[in-house]
Amino acid sequence: MKSDRHQFFSFFWKYPKLTILFITVIEISLYFDRGAIASALPKIKKNWGLDAIEESLIAVLLTIGIMITSPLWAHYGLRYRINKVIAIGLIIFSIGAFSSAVCGTFSRGKAQKWGYIIFTGFRFIVGCGESAMISLAPTIIDQLSPPQYKTLYMATIMMAAPLGIAMGYGVAGFIVTDRWQNVFFAESVVTFGLAILCIFVPMHDYEHSSSVDPEVNIEVSVEEIKMSTLNNEVNEEVGFMLRKGMLKPKPHSITSSIAPLIKNPVYISIVVLTCIYGAIIGALTFWCPSYLKQRLESIDYTEKEAERYSNIGFGLIVVVGSILGTSLGAIVLDKSGGATGWIGVSRSLIVCGVFVTFALPFGYVSILVESLNLYGMFFIFFFGVFFVLCITAPFQVALVNCVPSELRHFANSYQVFFLHVFGDLPSPFLFGVTVEQIGFKWAMFSLWSFLVPGFLVLVAGSTCSYYNHKKNEKNYETIN
Repeated sequence: MKSDRHQFFSFFWKYPKLTILFITVIEISLYFDRGAIASALPKIKKNWGLDAIEESLIAVLLTIGIMITSPLWAHYGLRYRINKVIAIGLIIFSIGAFSSAVCGTFSRGKAQKWGYIIFTGFRFIVGCGESAMISLAPTIIDQLSPPQYKTLYMATIMMAAPLGIAMGYGVAGFIVTDRWQNVFFAESVVTFGLAILCIFVPMHDYEHSSSVDPEVNIEVSVEEIKMSTLNNEVNEEVGFMLRKGMLKPKPHSITSSIAPLIKNPVYISIVVLTCIYGAIIGALTFWCPSYLKQRLESIDYTEKEAERYSNIGFGLIVVVGSILGTSLGAIVLDKSGGATGWIGVSRSLIVCGVFVTFALPFGYVSILVESLNLYGMFFIFFFGVFFVLCITAPFQVALVNCVPSELRHFANSYQVFFLHVFGDLPSPFLFGVTVEQIGFKWAMFSLWSFLVPGFLVLVAGSTCSYYNHKKNEKNYETIN
């Protein structure tokens, strides 16, 4: 109700884009932590005298926290106001970050490694809090976005990851100095402030207003849809779904949501694609600087020069490629008709397939042609990574549009779970094992070749989506 809304935040109702911007700021602040922990890691290692396994546990426990709590946040997101659920997640994140800093303040050295053990526990809590926004944000963005800009708006939160990580690397370098704890104290204050604001920023009523009221006369709803700006093809499909009662929200729990999602072949294909995408990006992020360093050393650069150029070059590739690639993928999909309805989901996956096709030759050339100089190698490799990153927004917007509205939170949360379990969590380790067996060159070739089954999955998902569209279209014509 309007009377219940805080007057100071009333402009969010008039300009929903402000809510999207606010969500993006939150995402940037959360991913800032990823860059900050990487920047502070050498000093954290020195603080407790950690070995390589103990260092890796810091990142692993954060990821596990995200994985196991994402379905829980999806569950609560359907039963309580989304802005308050996200606010609770941010408060948990803030407590975890603040407590992580406290652990490093009051314990030092191997004799006090109990501080490290508690520190890793709080990193797990940080992941639990971060998971709330990761699970719920894509659905909110999709609900707030006009049909013609759904993918572009989805791209805004996708770009938050590289921007936040880059800011974390840069800012943490200035804050850390001799006290690495400072960066976690700072981010805990920022996220706590965002949590308080989140309580008042409207998100929940947008969700309710976008759903179908089962008490409203169906014929009236169809007429209203036909008067909207959506194209006639989408109007007829949505109108048919309304008549069949397919858009009536049904309450779901964590367990009851699993069966309908497993039975959805389009959703399964997108999740498989997510795992392939996550595995490639996860392995590249961890190992690519080392791979590029080895390549540069092979063309007569000194070890110090190779290390500097590989780190700077890959950093630029990731940041610039993420921003430009995510934006281009979103613009191409929106300009070609968007992702609304089954035909839109099919279109999204076709766009992804086109970008994967472009990525394959660039990646193979940069890996196999060893005579490339510094600029040639980075230039070609950039376009390979760039085209892979172009699929980020299209497949995410396809995911939230291939399932009923009442399953979207769960669809996102399970995607996050499988992304980490089969994607970016094991891939750095498995890639390292592959490097030991066949060397960097052929390990990179094998990794890039995972795009081939990814392309086949896209073809299968797009075909199923188009079949569902034609089936609904045929049933609608039969009724009329």
